[in-house]
Amino acid sequence: MEKLEQVEVKLLNYTFRFRRMRWMEDAAIVFPPRSNPQRVLLAYALLEVAGLQPKNTEEAIRVMESIPAAIIDRVFKIWKGSFPPARKFTT
Repeated sequence: MEKLEQVEVKLLNYTFRFRRMRWMEDAAIVFPPRSNPQRVLLAYALLEVAGLQPKNTEEAIRVMESIPAAIIDRVFKIWKGSFPPARKFTT
């Protein structure tokens, strides 16, 4: 089994841990109307906040909604930019 790729982002006294999402997971996400797509993607990728795991995606979305938009944008860039680029296989 392959190792789970994770990114840690430290904000103030909290450490947020996010996992890498595959393209099939990204495609399966249903975005609520009038929601910020970055917040929703980060909520689905959230593993834990300061050692506490969210019980479900609704709780993770509430955590992400409490963070200002400018910080969400920076966290999203750190999260997406920390992983190596996806590999393409052609025949």
